[in-house]
Amino acid sequence: MSFSHLIDDPETERILDLAEDALDRGEIDAALGYCDQVLARLPDHPGALYLSAEAHHELGDFAEAEQRYRRCTQLVP
Repeated sequence: MSFSHLIDDPETERILDLAEDALDRGEIDAALGYCDQVLARLPDHPGALYLSAEAHHELGDFAEAEQRYRRCTQLVP
C-alpha cells in the first residue's frame, strides 16, 4: 500500500510549515504538537520525523532525537 498521496497532501505540508515556523521561533512545544498531528496519521512521515527530531534535540532529549533521526534516515537514505 502506497502512502505517497498522504505524504504529499497539502494539509500535511501546511501543518509541517507551521511546525518549522514554530521551531524557528523557539516554540518547541508548539512544533512538537504540529509534528504529532502528522505522525498520528502518518507515523513514518520523514518530514515530521525530522522536524520532531530537531525539536527534541533543542529540548536536550538527545536519545529521542537520535531515534527519530535514525528512523528518518532509514526511510530516506
